[in-house]
Amino acid sequence: MRKLIIFILCIGLTALTVHCAGSGGGGVKNVYRQSVTNTVPGQAYKSVSQKIFDKYQFEIEIDQTETGGDMYYETLWKNRGLLPSEDQMNIQRARIKLRINARPKSSGSMSDRGLDSEVSMCKVEFIAYNEAIFAGSPEWQPLEIHPELKEYLKRVYGDLYADLQGVNVIK
Repeated sequence: MRKLIIFILCIGLTALTVHCAGSGGGGVKNVYRQSVTNTVPGQAYKSVSQKIFDKYQFEIEIDQTETGGDMYYETLWKNRGLLPSEDQMNIQRARIKLRINARPKSSGSMSDRGLDSEVSMCKVEFIAYNEAIFAGSPEWQPLEIHPELKEYLKRVYGDLYADLQGVNVIK
């Protein structure tokens, strides 16, 4: 009888351990992030970011240079239509926001050397955030990036990448 109780307890603890180990990960995956390229001239970062935002009709909210020369553009939230995979989720509204970061590759900030300078090289990163308002809640909440939205974000990222590489695919 004692062996049976120990056996049942071991199975219960194993199931609990497996469940807890599998549930980690920090919640909803509402951020899409891609490294765009290793190095580009700072001026290209500025002009291409503007071009991408214009093409996809995003409005810049923040144009910021931080200590150390890191720069970023962040857009206003843009309302978007609901996707087929979101139809059954009681979502009232959905929106996305883009951010494009540039980090100086070498010592000294881009602002110290002048971002317009051809020697101002930076690493660029593309980030998108996704949120929704669900029925019965007035607050915006993180919303997982579903496959249809991920495909759209891949197109935006692809255009940014291609333009920064000198291949003009933006029409």
